[in-house]
Amino acid sequence: MIEVRYRGGRFEAKGTFDWGVIGVYENKEFGVGAIEINLELEDLQGEKAFDYHWLQPLRSLFAGKEFGGDAAAAILTDYYNGLEQTVIAHHEQLKNYFLYMLMENLVDTEYPFWERGNVLTEGYDEADASVYDGEWTDAFYHEISDLVYAIHDKNKSQSMADLNVDMTAFFKAHLPMFDLEKLFAAIRSEGMCFEGACMEVQFSDDWDGDYEFFCSDYENFTPDLRPMEWHNF
Repeated sequence: MIEVRYRGGRFEAKGTFDWGVIGVYENKEFGVGAIEINLELEDLQGEKAFDYHWLQPLRSLFAGKEFGGDAAAAILTDYYNGLEQTVIAHHEQLKNYFLYMLMENLVDTEYPFWERGNVLTEGYDEADASVYDGEWTDAFYHEISDLVYAIHDKNKSQSMADLNVDMTAFFKAHLPMFDLEKLFAAIRSEGMCFEGACMEVQFSDDWDGDYEFFCSDYENFTPDLRPMEWHNF
């Protein structure tokens, strides 16, 4: 849970926000840490204040009402804690979404993950990589690409509440040499930002200081957890 305050013309957060497999984001002090709020009091006031999509969900809470910074902060505290409960209720769907985006990135780039011995499951080692080189790489990704894009076509632009795919099972069936538990253990939360009513979250993996699969990844979610903008640098 977080608490929001209004100081010096800014909304600031203190507390934690739980994103499940990609980590718990925390500000130990107000405005200091991994959680930011990109919102000004003026954004919530005036006739055109809620014309922007990232503010529209807040209309019923603020439109037509008189309030100052402290009152607005109290309303935002309740609203953002409600968003966290939505996120917590959909931890499994969010994990599946992030794994799907990783799989799509692997297919699009034909990334030879098997050369990264630190992610191989027990029973595989880097010496096995030679059998995956060259033409086999193309054949391997071609074999699963249709399956991956079929998942995309079925689930694109879905809210996490409607996402119906088990990517852990998909990895185990088609990439059994990829150790997901090692990947999850390597994930590091970096930062999140409340963009009005929406949420932007960023994370990476850390293998002894190197990024292998998630490199400053971020996604922007609507309040109903509909993904809007995925980046994996």
